[in-house]
Amino acid sequence: MLERARRVGSRTWNRSIAGRELRYQRRFRCSDEYTPGSYGGSRPRQAGTSQSESRSVPERHPQISNVCSFVGVVGGRIFCMSTTVDTAIGHPVVDFTTRLHARLDGLVEAPVWSMSASEVRSVLVDLARGQARLEALRLRVLAAGDRVDIAADSAATSTGAWLAHATRTPRGVAHADVKLAAALEVDLTACRDALAAGVVDGEQVRVIARAVAGLPEAAVAADASLPGRAERHLLDLAGEFDARALRHLARHVLEVLDPGAADLALGKRLDAEERAAARRRFLELFDNGDGTHTGRFRIDTLHA
Repeated sequence: MLERARRVGSRTWNRSIAGRELRYQRRFRCSDEYTPGSYGGSRPRQAGTSQSESRSVPERHPQISNVCSFVGVVGGRIFCMSTTVDTAIGHPVVDFTTRLHARLDGLVEAPVWSMSASEVRSVLVDLARGQARLEALRLRVLAAGDRVDIAADSAATSTGAWLAHATRTPRGVAHADVKLAAALEVDLTACRDALAAGVVDGEQVRVIARAVAGLPEAAVAADASLPGRAERHLLDLAGEFDARALRHLARHVLEVLDPGAADLALGKRLDAEERAAARRRFLELFDNGDGTHTGRFRIDTLHA
């Protein structure tokens, strides 16, 4: 009696496993042959196509192979069935922005009044750092958009003009952002990395970029390392001062790094200011024809 029950139970178990295996095969049916896809992924070759034809099909997104394994027991033996499923995903930046908005939508109704004082302080600091890191990502994407000319499809005159229209940003600010994004990719890599890490904010980076771009050409020609040293020096100061104080300190960065070049630059600036002041001084007299003259003049207060 016991032996008969064992045989019946074994047949029932085998039929259950066989049916489950058939369902798994129908659910995860895929080809055994794969050809390389773009972005380093893999994709299944379609039936009835050659290897060269399958390679000519463009891939828009990378493919990730997920291996699914199932373990069971048949007749006292352990078996393992695995199958490979190809899942297409989008670009990680696109995926991030989608998930970011979804998470923010979920926080709209979150009650912030229930947070403790320590939690509020911590969150505010973290949000400020996150805002700086998002700004770094935005500028990276903007630089990439400028390289591929995203304004061409909309017939905009430039990337800055497209950005101003699409994001309702003032035109001057949009064009300045495009210029800053390009500089961060080539000349200001230290600022780019610091902004991506959340060490500095966007306003501080803009102050540093203007200060480095405003270095005298003669000083840069004499010392090619001057822009890099100025960038690193101002980044150190950005760890202690906000953007407004950093702007005042940036005016004297050349005096700190190269006093001799700063003296030469100051002398040239004073000469230019003196020549401009001389052009503004004048004295004009007009003969009225009746023995009198009328005139107007502009002189320095020192000589008044």
